[in-house]
Amino acid sequence: MRSSKNGKKAVTVVSGVLDIYKGYKLHLLATVKDKIIPLAWKFSCANEHDSL
Repeated sequence: MRSSKNGKKAVTVVSGVLDIYKGYKLHLLATVKDKIIPLAWKFSCANEHDSL
């Protein structure tokens, strides 16, 4: 995703005093040995909680 400015699901999130986010989060599972190899990934909105 190049820009969250045009994303319809991109929202502004205020978390704490100075933490302000707008856009999306990338959750990435990768293996690292000689190279970084992505195994799985997921994009989510910035306002979604990360708990399982």
